[in-house]
Amino acid sequence: VSFKLHETYANSLRIIESPPFQVTETGWGEFEVAIKLYFVPEANEKPQTLWHHLKLHPYGPDAEGMRERREEVRSQCYEEVVFNEPVEAFYDVLTGGGGAGALGGGGRGGKGAKGSKLASLTSAGGGKKSGEGARTAELPFEGVYSQKEEGRELDRLGEAVKMVEAMVREERTRLEEREKMLGELRSADGNAVKGT
Repeated sequence: VSFKLHETYANSLRIIESPPFQVTETGWGEFEVAIKLYFVPEANEKPQTLWHHLKLHPYGPDAEGMRERREEVRSQCYEEVVFNEPVEAFYDVLTGGGGAGALGGGGRGGKGAKGSKLASLTSAGGGKKSGEGARTAELPFEGVYSQKEEGRELDRLGEAVKMVEAMVREERTRLEEREKMLGELRSADGNAVKGT
């Protein structure tokens, strides 16, 4: 992974060849970081470039408090790279398999190889592998970008939707009350005009 930082940093092009693929720096301000992903040779994929808007100052609801406490600023962003029909060797790398054909898939799979992924994901008895070391491309259960965090985010979004729906109902009720009041005023005004 290569990270192209702002030119004001010494050695602004950082190349990280092993995990963790991250850069830690100090500074102030905001700028775009070009992140170029290079894949293992088995991938048979071209490098991909992602852009991350980096903020090196506190932001969010408690920005002032973070600034006063001089807390570390974390600028994180979730990006998902999807490999549509990866070649079998790369699929093995992605899912933690032991190499091409390790689970009985056999041969060179990949695009157009019928059933190669299904065969490599199932055990000899036909059931899906499970347990320790099982091959999977699923999100981990715990961690920064995990099923647990995804569930929490969905819960937060659900609560936000409920709050917006309640606000819409409240505004609709106010509008109906005001329209009723306006109708009464027009009626009273019409009666006053008729009486003169």
